Amino acid sequence: MALLSALHQKPISRQVAATGTLTTLKSKGTVNGQEINLELGTNLPITGLKEKITACVEKEVNKLVLSKYQSSPNLLTKKDKYNPNKELKFEDFQQVISPETKEKIQVY
Repeated sequence: MALLSALHQKPISRQVAATGTLTTLKSKGTVNGQEINLELGTNLPITGLKEKITACVEKEVNKLVLSKYQSSPNLLTKKDKYNPNKELKFEDFQQVISPETKEKIQVY
């Protein structure tokens, strides 16, 4: 978002937030039981989603951009690079946002 802001020479609205992690190496993940390749620069889902959305609402952010892998049917599971025997399962944003919060924020 910062790069787009700089290229277009327009500031980012204070009502917009984005979260996620970009891959720095090619890796693999699993979506719906099928292994997929995650190319360099893929926007990955994050943890602590409920807390981040709550903070956005408290700060009057009304638009949030997430990884497509943060929602079904694209929910991603991935091997933990620090503990290869553990699999990370990311939260579906639809499951962690209350109906009251959904009225206050748009998620893309």
